[in-house]
Order: sequence, then C-alpha cells, then structure tokens
Amino acid sequence: MQWFQGKLVQVQTLIQAAAVVMAIIAILGAWFRTKALVPTVTAAILAGFVLWGINNTSWFQTKVGQESGLGVPAPAAPAPIVVVVGGPVLGGSA
Repeated sequence: MQWFQGKLVQVQTLIQAAAVVMAIIAILGAWFRTKALVPTVTAAILAGFVLWGINNTSWFQTKVGQESGLGVPAPAAPAPIVVVVGGPVLGGSA
C-alpha cells in the first residue's frame, strides 16, 4: 500500500510538472501567434488559474465537503435508547 501511495505522489508531481510546461507553451504560443500584450496576458492569467486549480485540489475538496455537509464530523456516540418497562400498554384495557 505504501508503494502505491508513493507512486500516486510521483504521478501527481509529474502531472503538475506537465501542466506547468503546457502553460508555458500556451503563453509563448499566444505571444508568437499575436505579438500582442493583451492576448498574452490573458493566456498567462488563464494558465495561472488552471495551475492554481491543479495544485489546490485539497482546497476544492474542503469547499465541496463544507457546502455539501460531508465535511461535518459524525457524532462521537449515538444517542442512548430509553426503554420504559412496566408502563401502560397502548391500545390495551387498563
């Protein structure tokens, strides 16, 4: 299990690195295609949002958990069940 978790961390790191390279390529592509500042800055801002989203998946999980109620911890112990013995019988004759 520990080996698998280590591999998952390595794959996550690889995906993050690939996303950074793709963001740089997108920004450079916008610059070489248009030679204008506004599309290049727009590409940089969009790339920043994408990279932020990839690197902050735990933030998204926390927000979704808070809004859906899944992030609320369960009570420590269930409520006790009270059984009354020797009381009146419902529906019977007294």
